Amino acid sequence: MGRPQLYTKNGHSMYDMVSLLQKAIRRGDAEVAGYAANELRGRYNAYLWRRLLAISAEDCYGIMTKEIEALRQADDVYNQKRKGYEREPLFISKAITLLLYARKNRDADYFSCNCMQSERVKNFDEYLRIEDCEFSGMPGYAYDCHTLEGKRRGKTVADFIVEEQKDLKPYQPGMFDEESWDRFLGANNRGGWDNTDKKYPQPTEAQLKELENEDFQDGAPVRYEQMDLFNEAEVNADMDTAEIEEEIVIPSHKRKKRTGKKEEDLSNFEVTETIEYKLTGEDRYCPDCGTKYKVVTKEVVKRLKFIPSTFEVVEEVTYVYSCPKCGAMIRPEKEFPLIKGSIATPSLVAGIMNAKYVNGMPLARQEREFARYDLNLSTKTMANWIISCADRYLGLLYGQMKEEFLKSRYIHCDETRIQVIDEPDQKGSSQNWMWVYLTDHYSEAPQMVLFDYERTRAGYHPVNFLGDTFHGYLTCDGY
Repeated sequence: MGRPQLYTKNGHSMYDMVSLLQKAIRRGDAEVAGYAANELRGRYNAYLWRRLLAISAEDCYGIMTKEIEALRQADDVYNQKRKGYEREPLFISKAITLLLYARKNRDADYFSCNCMQSERVKNFDEYLRIEDCEFSGMPGYAYDCHTLEGKRRGKTVADFIVEEQKDLKPYQPGMFDEESWDRFLGANNRGGWDNTDKKYPQPTEAQLKELENEDFQDGAPVRYEQMDLFNEAEVNADMDTAEIEEEIVIPSHKRKKRTGKKEEDLSNFEVTETIEYKLTGEDRYCPDCGTKYKVVTKEVVKRLKFIPSTFEVVEEVTYVYSCPKCGAMIRPEKEFPLIKGSIATPSLVAGIMNAKYVNGMPLARQEREFARYDLNLSTKTMANWIISCADRYLGLLYGQMKEEFLKSRYIHCDETRIQVIDEPDQKGSSQNWMWVYLTDHYSEAPQMVLFDYERTRAGYHPVNFLGDTFHGYLTCDGY
């Protein structure tokens, strides 16, 4: 599966900039490294720091990782109240400078691929501001077999090994001589590296859509700690909290074992199955006197059962009639389809929309979920359904809501930045705006929120949105 694409503030591929950064550091090219780092910092700050850690191990002679990690921690402390490009680049600049001036050696990369790993110690302490760097265009070395463009140019693993080893600056001789590197190039013959050129896969629509819905916090992608997958129960558990209540019902009265909560209330759910525990056979008779037991009461305990989502196929059969005498044809009227020529139904599309926009589940993840039920429903198909139904049905609903909305006495408004990928006539880094309008309980109208997407934050947008219908007060910030 190919990697999805991301863009930096000047419209570069994020992955190209990552490649450029590492190649420039490997060659001691401060100007180019500074430009690449400045493109990555801010939005991709967390990713940038992880890449610098990798570079410290892959390309540098000695142990640089501790210094880079210390600078990353200092960066977090110093910039804890700053977001995005407001973060001071001092510590990133320091880290890159250390890596630039460190002697270069790829023994660790060689060793990890062919043996294990190696360690040596050497420290350098120089400083260079990345803000003053100039960039004259992407150098050819940025594109190797690890980048999409490099693959398109026919770059192979063998090319990467030869060129990167040759261009190390400043170069520190290592334990592996040229003969060792030659053997490294032929490692595929003994089941190691495969140096053949494989076609780099293009990102799929599913990958692109999933990436668009990636969570961001403080200007950088949220990276959830792996441990959260395993210790969530331990973190949230409270053994002093009462378990889900068992409700015991006795005809003469009702009592509860424990005090329940709203989330544990089962009164809203239908009882679909009843399991009865009765005495049978000889167990119905008292072993002491032989008398048959008599039922004096019943204890009813309700438990909650989960049934995974199911899919049902509705088959529509339309009978076509013909007049035996004149041959006239007729067919009964049928329910208008949600989308002509589609298998989509209102319940299915509503479920997809709810999962995406209410529960925050990307379409690509829904595609994988459907696949578990042997349903082949692509991200592209679901996206088409959402857009089609939004235009055809939700647009009408939005219009009706807006009519009621504009009857309000008070309206609140604010605009917020939003980045839209593949917007016509715009770079991927361009900032667009989502205008948000809402009413409150003083508005003398139903409380609701309406969104209006625009390319700018110009003042005429709310003027156009409100039109001549609205006669009240608009509350906004000082802009």
